[in-house]
Amino acid sequence: AVVSTQSTGKPMDVVWAKCAGYPTYPAMIIDPSTAPGYTHHGIPIPSPPSEVLQQQPDKGHSFLVLFFDIRRTWQWLPHRKLQQLGVDSELDNAKLAEGKKGSGKKGIVEAFKRAQVHLKVVNGESSEQDNEEEPPESDTMETEEEAAEPEQN
Repeated sequence: AVVSTQSTGKPMDVVWAKCAGYPTYPAMIIDPSTAPGYTHHGIPIPSPPSEVLQQQPDKGHSFLVLFFDIRRTWQWLPHRKLQQLGVDSELDNAKLAEGKKGSGKKGIVEAFKRAQVHLKVVNGESSEQDNEEEPPESDTMETEEEAAEPEQN
């Protein structure tokens, strides 16, 4: 299934973001002018540190993304490095599988769960408090054992 990525590129979009040398990773586009204390659908959105803002590339149109990793890493990326997350399950599963090849596979699965929780809150399907400790229940998420096994097609 080919999904148009035309809608990708608005602040607060949840995306798959690709950094050179790293697998594609769940992230959120952040408006560089986000003020401290800003909330989006009740979710506090971090404001970018000044050193991150200073790294904005001069040429080309870059988006500031905040990864759903534990450390919440910031990065400037061009549009072509971003794809909508949570719209096409085939794309999501392909990106998860791609990330499982390396050592950071558990991190990608955890980050994807955090991205899904974020999307559920934004879409009004749950409140962040409900999901504070428990990962979202989802029959599409695989267990650790299944994740370790390569898929046989």
